[in-house]
Amino acid sequence: MRDSRHLAVSRAAAALLLCAACHTPPEMPEAVAPELPDTWRSAETAVTDASASIEAAPWWTTFEEPALAQAVEDALAYNPDLIAAATRVLAAEARMRAVHGGSLPQVSAGLDAGRARSGFVGFPVPGQDVLFTNSTRFQSLLSVSWEVDLWGRLGAQTRAAAEEFQATAADYQAARLSLAGQVAKTWLQWQEARLQLDLAQEAVELAEAQRDLVTRRFQNGSATAEMVVEAESGVAVVVAAQLDYELAVQNAARALEVLAGRYPTRETDTPLAALPALPPAPPAGIPAEILDRRPDLHAAAARVEAALAQADATRRALYPRLSLTAQGGTLSRQLGDLLDGDYRTWSLGAGLTAPLFQGGTLRAQADEAAANARAAEIAFAGRLLEACAEVEAGLDTEARVRARLAELEHVEVQAVRALSLSEDRFARGVGDPVAVYRAREDARQARQRLLSARVLLLLNRIDLHLALGGGFVAPQS
Repeated sequence: MRDSRHLAVSRAAAALLLCAACHTPPEMPEAVAPELPDTWRSAETAVTDASASIEAAPWWTTFEEPALAQAVEDALAYNPDLIAAATRVLAAEARMRAVHGGSLPQVSAGLDAGRARSGFVGFPVPGQDVLFTNSTRFQSLLSVSWEVDLWGRLGAQTRAAAEEFQATAADYQAARLSLAGQVAKTWLQWQEARLQLDLAQEAVELAEAQRDLVTRRFQNGSATAEMVVEAESGVAVVVAAQLDYELAVQNAARALEVLAGRYPTRETDTPLAALPALPPAPPAGIPAEILDRRPDLHAAAARVEAALAQADATRRALYPRLSLTAQGGTLSRQLGDLLDGDYRTWSLGAGLTAPLFQGGTLRAQADEAAANARAAEIAFAGRLLEACAEVEAGLDTEARVRARLAELEHVEVQAVRALSLSEDRFARGVGDPVAVYRAREDARQARQRLLSARVLLLLNRIDLHLALGGGFVAPQS
C-alpha cells in the first residue's frame, strides 16, 4: 500500500512538473536583420557585366531559342497550378473587400406581415369563459447600424486584409517565375537527353564494331576469350546507357506537356537542335536590389505587415466599442397604409460595450497575434538570407563551371587530335583498328562531358535569373 501511494505521489509530481514546463515560454533569440554588403561577394570571381541593367523583361527570351520561349509561354497560359494561384488572388481580393465592408455602415430593409388570435382569460363575457380577438399587422422597416472605429481596430483589420492580398498577389508572381524556371530547365534537360541519346547510339555502334573485330580475331586465333567477353560486356553497358537516355527523353517530354496543361502523350514536333548559346552575363548589382525584384520577398514583407496589423487589431479589441443604430418604417393593420406617413415609426440608439471578463481570451489572442508578427519578421529575415545565398551560389557556380568548361573544351580538342593521329596511322598501315575505336570512344566521351557542362552552365543561368528575381539586359554596343 505504501509503495502504491509513493508511486501515485511521484506521478502527480511529474505531471505538475510537466505542466510547469509546458507553460514556460522558450527564450526568444533576438532576430537581427542581416547587414547586406555593398556588392555580391561572388561577383569578384564571377564573369559579370557591371554596365548591364536589370529589367522585368521575360528572361527566357534572352536564350534566343523560339521553342524554349514557346514552351514557357504555353505553361504560363495553361498550367493548372498557376491558374489556381491566380484564383487565390481573386479570393484574397474578395476577402479584402469583405473585411473593408465590415467597417462601413450596415443597412438592411425588411417587410413583415402577420395575423394572430389572442385569448383573454378572466374577462366577464356572457356565455364565454375566454375572450378571443384577431389582429393583423403589416410593417416596413429600414435599419442602419454602424460601429464607430474609435480605436482603429476595424482599420487595422482592413490593413491586414489588404496586406494579405498583396502577399497573395506576390505569391502568384513568384509562382510564375518559378514555373518559367521549371519549364526552361525541363526543356534544356529534354534537349540534353536527346543529344546524349545520339551520342549513346554512336557509342553502341563503336562498341559493336569493336566486338565484331575482337570476335574475328578470336576466330583467327589472335585474340583471347577474355577479350571477347570484355567486348560483349562493353556493348551491354552502352546499350543500357542508351535505354536510360531514351527513358530520360520520354520523361522530360511528359513533364513538359504536364506543365503546359496537356495530356502527356510524349509527342512533340520540336526538331533536335544544338543547345542555345549562353546569354550575356548578369550585372553585378547590389544585394539590396533583390528586395525590389524578388516576388517571394515581397510576399514575405507583406505578410509581416499583415501580421503587425492583425496584432494591432487584436490589441485594440480590448478597448470598448461604440455602436450606433437607427430604424425607421411604418406599422399598420392595413397593407395599403404602409405608404402613409401617418403610420411611420422610428428609433435611434447608441451603445457602448466593453469586455470585462472573458477568461483571458482576448488577451491571449493579442499575445498570439504579437507572436505571429514576430515570427513573420524572423521568417522574412531568414528568407532574405536564403535569397542572398542563392545569388552568391549562382555567381560562384557560373565562374567555376566556366573554368571547368574551358578545361573540357581543351580535352575535347586533344581527343579529336588524338583520333586524327590514330586514323592517320591506321590509314598508313601502321596502326591498330582497336586503337582507332578507343580513340573514337575517347572523343565521344569528351563531347559527352562537354555537353553536360554546357547544360549545367545554362541551368545555373536559369537559377541565377530566379535568384535575382527576373531578367537583365546588356547595353547595346
